[in-house]
Amino acid sequence: MDLPQQRRKKVPKYIDAFPYVNGGLFTEQTEVPTFSKRAKNYLIDAAELNWREITPDIFGSMIQAVVHEDMRGDLGMHYTSVPNIMKVLHPLFLMALEEDFAEANGHRQERSLLKKLLTRISHIRVFDPACGSGNFLIVAYCELRKIEMRIFQRQDELEGGQAAHRFESGIRLSNFYGIELADFADAKRSVAKTDETSSRSACEDFEQFKPLFDQCAVALKTGSLITRRFTNEQEIALGDFFIVNGLMAYVAEVGKAHTRNGKKNARLRVIFDNGTEGKNLLRSLATELYKDPNGRRVITASAGPLFETRIEASDTRTGMIYVVKSLSDNPEITKHYDLLHKIGFTAGTLEARTRGAADSTAFLMAPVQPVATYELYGINKVQLEYLLHQIFATVRLNIEITDRFGAKVKPREWFLVPADVIAEAIGRLRDGSITRYRFDADKGRLVQIC
Repeated sequence: MDLPQQRRKKVPKYIDAFPYVNGGLFTEQTEVPTFSKRAKNYLIDAAELNWREITPDIFGSMIQAVVHEDMRGDLGMHYTSVPNIMKVLHPLFLMALEEDFAEANGHRQERSLLKKLLTRISHIRVFDPACGSGNFLIVAYCELRKIEMRIFQRQDELEGGQAAHRFESGIRLSNFYGIELADFADAKRSVAKTDETSSRSACEDFEQFKPLFDQCAVALKTGSLITRRFTNEQEIALGDFFIVNGLMAYVAEVGKAHTRNGKKNARLRVIFDNGTEGKNLLRSLATELYKDPNGRRVITASAGPLFETRIEASDTRTGMIYVVKSLSDNPEITKHYDLLHKIGFTAGTLEARTRGAADSTAFLMAPVQPVATYELYGINKVQLEYLLHQIFATVRLNIEITDRFGAKVKPREWFLVPADVIAEAIGRLRDGSITRYRFDADKGRLVQIC
């Protein structure tokens, strides 16, 4: 198994059937033990398992069991699990990066702050003086890339999905250093990490799911969705969201269920917010969630809807979401009269907000016609408005308006979407079901992701 197929000559077929395994794990000659019938059956049963579902952490534990006790003691050989690695990385730099990313969101200098944050990430160096299989370095690299990808996605959103350049990672492998005295652990890494990375692949249709993740993230911020510690493994269903190993996961498909030892199982298609997907078994996903100390289930908040239908005396009004049409005589605007609507927020009245619309680029330098208003009570108005804008981001009006002083301004709150679809989106915000829908620009309506 240490010899590639193309270099094998005059090898019996039953031996040639064994594939080549890289990493030098099979370089040395090993005495083959005598197998009993029971041991043979155990081996056959193990070979029939889908080993892609086995976490590589197991190999780390195995290495401690098979390495000679004296060697393990002399080298201080101990495998560190991913959850324990995250306990180190979070206070080291991940938490600070997350806080800076959150603070940049919505800031008037957001573009500049995001650029500085990318530069900061590219300068981070990680050194492990007893790296073993290198798992600490690999996890550190992956976590930094996750944050970097989220920044890229946010930059793309700020450009209206029309970024003129491809985003190139500034995180170099040369930023990660490791020293290890024993080469046995590295041989394990060469094999085990190959299995781990092959268990997930790039999600080819991720653009279909990205709006769903964006909506869920903002719904978590506004409080319409909350997270709870994962329990009830048999209640993983189509359309569910989870947070596992620092990633948001969405159950996009559920295969035919089967029962074994009284436990239901099924093959899932799970989409992750870093643009990858996995074909996890239901119980394998549950195991990951149980193992992750921060594993969470995303659920609808029990505190009630985003918009109050019964107003109590103690409720605090935070403003209103309003929808208006433009009465502009600009041909570029009038041709979209039936579809074009502004979705905005005001802490006061609609009349006060639209007064002087003819002199405001926010209203396309023209009077407007009210379509609908939605009173808000006790919720984060800015985040809710942002969520609505994210839902319809693909049909945001792309136009430049000249203000009274001759400056060019590009309005951000006008969308080519029917009023009844806006009303449906707000209704789904009320009941929390918006996280399972996305706006299909071609069909001009909300469609369920399944």
